Amino acid sequence: MSETEGDNAAPKTVLTLVPYFEPGYKAGGPITTIRNSVDHLFDKVKFMIVTSDRDLGDKHSYPLPLNRWIPGVPDRYYFSGRNGIKLIRIMRGTNFDVVYLNSFFSFQYSVLPVIWNKCFKVHLKRTVLAPRGEFSEGALSIKPLKKKIFIALAKWFGIYSDMIWQASSVQEEAEIVKVFGPKAMVIVAPDFPSSSKPGEGPVVKKLPKQCGSLRLVFLSRICKMKNLKFAISILRNVKGEVQFDIYGPIEDEPYWEECLTLIRELPDNIKVNYLGAVTPAKVKTVLGCYDLFFLPTLGEGFGHAIFEALQTGCPVVISDRTPWGEVARSGGGMVISLDKPEDFALSLQRYVNMDFEEHARASICALEFSSNYINNSELLNSHLSLFE
Repeated sequence: MSETEGDNAAPKTVLTLVPYFEPGYKAGGPITTIRNSVDHLFDKVKFMIVTSDRDLGDKHSYPLPLNRWIPGVPDRYYFSGRNGIKLIRIMRGTNFDVVYLNSFFSFQYSVLPVIWNKCFKVHLKRTVLAPRGEFSEGALSIKPLKKKIFIALAKWFGIYSDMIWQASSVQEEAEIVKVFGPKAMVIVAPDFPSSSKPGEGPVVKKLPKQCGSLRLVFLSRICKMKNLKFAISILRNVKGEVQFDIYGPIEDEPYWEECLTLIRELPDNIKVNYLGAVTPAKVKTVLGCYDLFFLPTLGEGFGHAIFEALQTGCPVVISDRTPWGEVARSGGGMVISLDKPEDFALSLQRYVNMDFEEHARASICALEFSSNYINNSELLNSHLSLFE
């Protein structure tokens, strides 16, 4: 095919199944990932999204038309209830080229469609599955027995033998291969960041960094995977005046109660505030007000909040279980093993001790790192290869 013919080819129609999507935001990264894919590929890929009728943890549906297609960019179908057979009927009644699954363990939006297709050949289309960090060591350590049993059965029956896997990083590629073996068909297609570039986002008037103090922020879902308890425990060993603000929906109430217990035990120099969930449109405005972003996560497929912090010039201290290992070399943050909690404390202390000029240099490095990533032309080609 010539380049001209390729440019004029009709866009691929990608039926995208995802447990949560806009206007929801509490499920975090996967919602942002799909929105960013739509924004970057709208002229080359037609997305048709089937999702649930409410946000994570909500009891009520969105005030939107349900159980029918809503045209737009993307087309959306808000599915009410848990009738898996009805979901299969939606798939059978829709014309598409590729099925795009955005979870491995979601029964309704991934497991059931894959099993149904394998048993009854509902469609013979290309199927792409993005596990979104679910195969990381940290993710698999949560409810491990249930996950091990399902993976063993899936491998035994060959349910995923012809699957195309999307890895958001080389690290996630290795995680997929570790679970499904070297014959797994994996395409590394890193997630698109939000479309705004440094300097195009909201203007934030950040207060100058003061030596001996630190405005520290955690922004993520509050659950075991994001490791907030670990973050709070690290702060016990940090000297200086630290304001630690926590943003994010409380996904795991018992876990949050454990966090509150640790917060009450912190020394007086550490002031902690819980400020609730943040809508995607306000994330950069929030992050841009802080001196440092802190996320010792157990694992990230991409880590949109990390990248958005960098886009605002906010340096990061993160675990080594994200795709952002290179940020340490850039000077825009520090990447530390979860096996070395003392190194996390030393890193935070370093930022507490920074004066305005040193912190300004770190902020510039963070901005430059995010800018270089956005300008990587290979991102587009790797995603198109998923759907070809």
